[in-house]
Amino acid sequence: MSCLPLKTKGINVVVSMGDYAASGGVYISTPADYIFAEPTTITGSIGVAIALPTLENAMDYIGVNFDGVVTSKHGGWDPTQAIDEDLDKIFAGWGADAYDRFVNFVADSRSQSYEDIKAIAGGRVWIATSAKEIGLVDEIGGIDDAIAYAANLTELEDYQVEYYGQELSPEELILRELLENFDVSLGEPKVLSALNGLADLYETLTDIQEPKALLTCKDCLVDLD
Repeated sequence: MSCLPLKTKGINVVVSMGDYAASGGVYISTPADYIFAEPTTITGSIGVAIALPTLENAMDYIGVNFDGVVTSKHGGWDPTQAIDEDLDKIFAGWGADAYDRFVNFVADSRSQSYEDIKAIAGGRVWIATSAKEIGLVDEIGGIDDAIAYAANLTELEDYQVEYYGQELSPEELILRELLENFDVSLGEPKVLSALNGLADLYETLTDIQEPKALLTCKDCLVDLD
């Protein structure tokens, strides 16, 4: 959801980008009054890609054929059929139109020319320090900086911040506290792998209703009540 509807109602919008805000993140945030980004935020990726998997080979393999009557060349096309050259041009045209609208939208929102934004678009990504230089973000800073800026923008001296989102479970709160104490990022692959392992272990332990004996052999696992 873009912040544009808020802007059309006269509501000031200040954005704080997290670890990354590429493509869709740019589209959502670009109409804001002011955009903050962390020094290492990945942003940009102004581009459009269309991918349509087709199953014509699979249908041929299992011996399924289709027939029918249509009123136009591609009127009866569906993903079980191949994409011919003419249809490929149609899809490419859709992508080009969407890309053109994307570039124009960013250019209008950031008060830049179409040519300037197109020169940095094409799906390229930028670290926030570079994104600031080319005008995709306004300032390097975090969520607290964005909150302070928003309060100053609306001339608020006394305010309270409320966060909205999914409530964390007690287990997730404990894990978050542990990770913060050890200054570990949730995005690190090793951490995610460890968290998955802990989650599986927790689920196993909570499923245990009563002690059971397990008899193992080389090729089997027998569960004895």
